[in-house]
Amino acid sequence: MNPLYIAKIYDSVINMDFSYLNAISDGDEEFIKEFVSTFETNNNSILAEMQVGLNSGDFDKLGKLAHQLKPTIEMLGMKETLVLVSRINNEPSSASQEDLDFVQNKSLEALEALKSEFNIS
Repeated sequence: MNPLYIAKIYDSVINMDFSYLNAISDGDEEFIKEFVSTFETNNNSILAEMQVGLNSGDFDKLGKLAHQLKPTIEMLGMKETLVLVSRINNEPSSASQEDLDFVQNKSLEALEALKSEFNIS
């Protein structure tokens, strides 16, 4: 079964889970604000570089960049996205534009959800 299809199935069933973030922040609002800011900056940068890697056929770079996304995605309980990013990490030559678009869209949704959940503007 196509991993992207599996990810889309997860997407329709599983939402993000901020319990780990809540646990490690221990209610520290500044920690959460810094986490969200770092997530926004780093994710955007990594995703832009992944696009360059895909466009240029630099699959080694693409796989390494996907690996960098995994900890944060896992921390946010983004299981559907983690399935896809793990595949890109392990099999970067199988990545497609549709895959990167999916990860980009899920990252934007996560950012919006984080800002909403923790009242960050």
